[in-house]
Amino acid sequence: MLFVRDVRASGAWYRDLLGAATDHDRDDFDRIVDGDQVLMMLHRWDHAEHGMPARPTDAEAGLGVMVWVTVPDLDAVHARAGAMGAEIVSEPHRNPLAGWREFTLRDPDGYRIAFVQW
Repeated sequence: MLFVRDVRASGAWYRDLLGAATDHDRDDFDRIVDGDQVLMMLHRWDHAEHGMPARPTDAEAGLGVMVWVTVPDLDAVHARAGAMGAEIVSEPHRNPLAGWREFTLRDPDGYRIAFVQW
């Protein structure tokens, strides 16, 4: 689960990026889904649940954490990311140690998100 400033805006961003849908679409919580598979969850920072502290500074957002999302079509996600103007941190490449293709971007809340395809 990612804690974000604006759940609706982040939800729309991830739905566009992943070509996915939502099954919650609330101000405080959203689940990004593909059919019956939950791809990721988003939660508002200032909603006191799950033991999370108050919203960190932008410099702290995602510090020490990288989220990995497995996708069926890495090239399609990368193309959508480019069309959306997302900050690409590393372009698609084969990771020989893991045996998959991957690329990394920074989302609107500053998280580094790696997308992988087996």
